[in-house]
Amino acid sequence: MASAIGRITKLVTIIGITFLLVSFIPSGSFGPGSFVDYGTYEGTVFGAVGNIHVNISTYNSSGLQVYVLDYDDLTSALENRSLEGTDPLMSFEVLSNYSGIIEIPHPGLYAILFTPTHNETVYWDVHISRPLPHTGAFHVGLVVTALGIAGMILLKVKGHLRIPDLQR
Repeated sequence: MASAIGRITKLVTIIGITFLLVSFIPSGSFGPGSFVDYGTYEGTVFGAVGNIHVNISTYNSSGLQVYVLDYDDLTSALENRSLEGTDPLMSFEVLSNYSGIIEIPHPGLYAILFTPTHNETVYWDVHISRPLPHTGAFHVGLVVTALGIAGMILLKVKGHLRIPDLQR
C-alpha cells in the first residue's frame, strides 16, 4: 500500500514539474509588417485570451502612432473610416522600437493600428506573443508539484516514525 502511494506522489510531482516546464514554452508569435502612408492606417488583427507581449519596430527611426482597439471599436473605425468615437485600450507613440506588455481585459479579437506621426511613409513590424510564464499552467504546476512533494515528505516522515497501533 505504501509503495503504491509513493508511486502516486512521485507521479503527481512529475506531472506538476511538467506543467511548470510547459508554462515556459513560448507561444507562437507572428510578425506581419507593411508600409503605411501618412493619413492612413495599417495594422493587424489578433485573438487574445490574456495579456500580450508586443515588440514593435520601425525602420529609419520614423515615428508611428499606435492604437490598440477591441473588436467593437475596430468595426466602428472601419465603418466610419475614422478613429473618432472609439475608445482605444491603449495608444502611444513609437519613435523606433517598443517592447512591452499590453493588458487585455477579456478574451476576444483585438487590433493594433499604426499611422505615421509625420508626413512620410513608414515601414512597421510587429511581433505579438503571450508573456512567459503562462500563468494558468504555471500556477497549476506549482500547486501540483507542492502537493506531490508534500506527499513524499509525509511518507518519509511516517516511515521513520513508529506510530503505535492503538487498536490492540
